[in-house]
Amino acid sequence: MKKRLLLIVIIAFAFSGANAQILSEDFESTAGDGTDIVLTGWTNSAEVGTRAWQTKSYSNLYAQLSSYGSGEVNQGWLITPSLTLDGTNDFSFDVNIGYWTHVALTVFISTDFDGSNIAGATWTDITSNFSIPTTPTVGYGTFATAGTMSLSSYTGTAYIAFVYDGDDTGAGETTTVQIDNILVTGTVSVSEINSNLSIYPNPATSVLNINSDSNIKNIAISNVIGQRVMNVNDINANNYNLNVRNLTNGVYLINIENIDGTSSIAKFVKK
Repeated sequence: MKKRLLLIVIIAFAFSGANAQILSEDFESTAGDGTDIVLTGWTNSAEVGTRAWQTKSYSNLYAQLSSYGSGEVNQGWLITPSLTLDGTNDFSFDVNIGYWTHVALTVFISTDFDGSNIAGATWTDITSNFSIPTTPTVGYGTFATAGTMSLSSYTGTAYIAFVYDGDDTGAGETTTVQIDNILVTGTVSVSEINSNLSIYPNPATSVLNINSDSNIKNIAISNVIGQRVMNVNDINANNYNLNVRNLTNGVYLINIENIDGTSSIAKFVKK
C-alpha cells in the first residue's frame, strides 16, 4: 500500500498545476423522470411554493424548474456541495430556456452558508458573469454554455446556488429554465490527493485498480484540460477495476465521489 501511495504522490509532483474538476455535475446519475433532484451533498429546496428543481430527460439528463401550471409563486434553490476554492478556480454551466416570459434564473455564491440555513447566509449575485437566453418565447431552445466565471477572488469554503423565481398566479412569469454540465475547475496539488485512496498500476495500460476506504459512488475521468472522457456511476463498492484500455495515451485526472459525500482527485498515466 505504501508503495502505491508513494507512486501517486510522485505522479502528482511530476504533473502539478493541471486543470482538474473540483465539481462536475451532468445529472446523468438522476432518473430523468420529473421527480425532485436528490444528489449527495446538494441542497434542493422549494423556498417559496411547492416546486423544487426536478430531474428531466430529453436527449440527455438535466435539472429543470418552471412555474407553469403551478398556480403559485415559486422560488427554488439548487445549491452545490461545499467547494474548497484556492483562487485558481473557474466556474461554468450550460443553460437552456423554454417558453420565455421573464428573467427567471439568478446565480449566487456564498462563503458563509452552513449547508442548511439558506436565509441566514450571505449570497452574492454573480449572474451578470453569464449569458442567460431570453428566447424562445414559444418552444424550447438548445443547451449552450452560459460562459465561464473566474473565482480567483474566492478562497476557502464556498457554495454556488441556482435560484429560480416564477409566478403563475396571474403574472404569467412561467419561463422554463434547464441547467446542465455544472463545472468548477482548479489546480490540483498533492494535498488534494486523499491518503485513503490508492490507484494502481500507475502508469496503467488496460485496467486501473481503485481502492478506497469508503464505498465509491461515481468515477469521472478527464484529461488535463478538463474535458470529460469517461463516467462510471452507481458503483457502491470500495474496490473497482476501471477499464482504461480505450483511452489515448497521456495524463488523466480521476475524480472519485464516495457514498458518504467525500471525494478525491488523483492523477494517473495511461500508456
